[in-house]
Parts: sequence; C-alpha cells; structure tokens
Amino acid sequence: MKIKLFIAFLFLILTISVSSFFLYNNREQSTEENIKRVENFTENIVKQSQKENVLIWDRENITTEWNYYTGFMMYALLKTTLYNDFVEKYYNDNILPNGNVRFYKKGELDSVLPALNLYYIDKKKYKPTIDYVYKQLLSQPKIAELGNNYAHKTNNNAWVLFPVATDGTFMTFLFLAEHKDFDFVYEKLKWYTEHLKKDNGLYSHGITYHGKQNKITWLRGIGWYAMAQVEVIERFPEGKQKEDLKKNLVPFFDNMLKYRDKKSKMWTNVVNPKNKKLKDNRLETSGSAMMAYSMLKACNNGYISEKYCTYGIETFNGIVNKNLKNNKLKNIYLSSSVKMLEDEYSVNPYVENDAKGIAPLILAALEAKKFNTRHHKIQTQDAR
Repeated sequence: MKIKLFIAFLFLILTISVSSFFLYNNREQSTEENIKRVENFTENIVKQSQKENVLIWDRENITTEWNYYTGFMMYALLKTTLYNDFVEKYYNDNILPNGNVRFYKKGELDSVLPALNLYYIDKKKYKPTIDYVYKQLLSQPKIAELGNNYAHKTNNNAWVLFPVATDGTFMTFLFLAEHKDFDFVYEKLKWYTEHLKKDNGLYSHGITYHGKQNKITWLRGIGWYAMAQVEVIERFPEGKQKEDLKKNLVPFFDNMLKYRDKKSKMWTNVVNPKNKKLKDNRLETSGSAMMAYSMLKACNNGYISEKYCTYGIETFNGIVNKNLKNNKLKNIYLSSSVKMLEDEYSVNPYVENDAKGIAPLILAALEAKKFNTRHHKIQTQDAR
C-alpha cells in the first residue's frame, strides 16, 4: 500500500513538473524577456553565418553577394554596435579596389540600399563606393508621368506594368538624405504619400504609367514606406520640411491600426483583402516588425505621442511570442511581385529566418529597449 502511494505521489510530482515546464515555455513572455530572446537569436544567426561562411538569412539566393535584404540586415546589425567587424568584412568582400561594387545590379533601386551603411562604417574610407552608387542612381531612368520618380527596376519585365513601388522609398531615400538631397527626397516622399494612398487609407504596392494603383495592399510594401517616413524625418534638418513630413505619421499609423489583428497585434500579409478567404493570408512577420519598429522609433524620437510606443511594444511582443521559437523566426513572406493583383493572387512561400523579417525585428527590439530604459528613468525620477 505504501509503495503504491509512493508511486502515485511520484507520478503526481512528475505530472506537475512537466505541466509547469510546458506552461512556462509556452507562456507569453514579457517585453524584457522578448528583447533578450531577439538578442540571443541575433547572436546565434551571426555565429552560424560566420561558422558556415554563408549568410543563412539569405533565403532567396544563399549567397554573400551585394543585395538589398543583406544590406538591410547589415543596417540592423550595425545598430546593435556588436557586429561591426562582421559587417565590414561583408563590404570588403563585395567592394573592388577601385571602389566599384562586385555584382552590383545596375538599373535596380534595390542595389542602392546596401551603400547606406558605408556612411556609418567609415564615410571617408568608402567615399569612392558611395560616389559610385550615387552615380548609378543618378543614371537610373526617371518616369515623367509618375512624378519624375526613378523606375524601380529597368532590367526586370515583372516591373514593366507597375514601374514605381513603395519599396523604393526605403531603398533610396535614406541614402539620398545622407547625401543631403533633402529637397528631392521631400518632394518624392510627398508624391508617394499622395499617389499610392488608397481611398481606405492603405497604400498600394505599385502604380502604372497611367497612375492606376495595383489592387494589392501588401503588408511589407507598406512596411518599407512606414520605415522610410520615420528614417527620412530623422535625417532631415530642423525646419518646415521636417515638420511637414511628421504630419502624415499619426493618420498613417491610426489607419493601419484599424486593420491590426486584435489578438496577436500583427497584420496579415495582404492587408484588408476584398476576398476574406484569400488563400493562406497569414499573420506575417516582416511587415508587422516593420510597423512595430516604425511606431517605436517615431515615438522614441518624439514625433508622435507615447501611446504609439505601447502599440509598437504590443506588436513586437506578438511577433516574438508567436513566431520566434527554437531559434527560428517563422512566417516571413519570401517575396511579392509588384504585378500581383488580388484576383490573380498566388502565394509565394512563407519561410523561416529570412533577413527581411529578422532585420526589422532586431530594430524593433532595439527601440523597445530604448523605450523601456527611458521609462525606467522617468519612473526613477518621479520616485525621487
């Protein structure tokens, strides 16, 4: 009898222990815990890339060549200040002795983004490359019918129908702002705001030569534009243009928040589709992370009120709790053709550990940490 009771007691203890472990590891974690999870995840990603000599976040090509998503990833890594040597090695491997870029894709705005980081690594050392990329951008065809904006890609037939897209704002405007081309950037960002905004306040991914918006409201396309707004404002000198650009932030974020999932605080890959049963339209990581980062950065910089930091924290935590598990960041939409129309919508793969999802999550974690630190200081001062 005593043996049976002892066995039953052991079984009960084991059951409680297993249940407690399961509940602990599957609970929604705090912002501080989630920031640490992203930091550890980033460290593991970089170490694995160094060990295997492959940029494992490159889910499109598995290459170390010059491309926009690795440029975006390097931008995020530089912001952490922990991986500067790793980042500089990438650039040294891709820049030729004369300053030109190995494997640079001429005629693509996407090729401009990686050069942005050269301003922060060593502007003087990399000036020949900055000048090379700037020259390439100036030679890019402009489209008179579309606000004299640069054609996004001139060597890709998929971009013939919709030659200007929201992606281009982040690919080029930060670089041009660092080059002090403020008037051009101001004028073009205002044009995007006026011409790609739909009647429901969302933004179309692209626009035709005749000014017709495509039907898809693709989350990451909106995310590029969201980040571009905040990042451009940060680089502008104080004055009328900077203040004018700030005015779009609150209506932009307020409208996007209408379409956010109430439970996860994330957005779906196609935002507010007319066809509510659109195939595999998941809550998507990369665009949601871009939105979280944009709100947090705008709030931390004092462009918008504190409540938007709360919204950004909610989305950041929603992403990490839902999609960052076992050193894998899930539900990142691989790519979207700008010619996608909702009535022709076909789903590209959702992948794990892609730079387009990792980079904005790193940036969102950094801004979440700033917010927490700032609020801790305020609370400490109030306590005094």
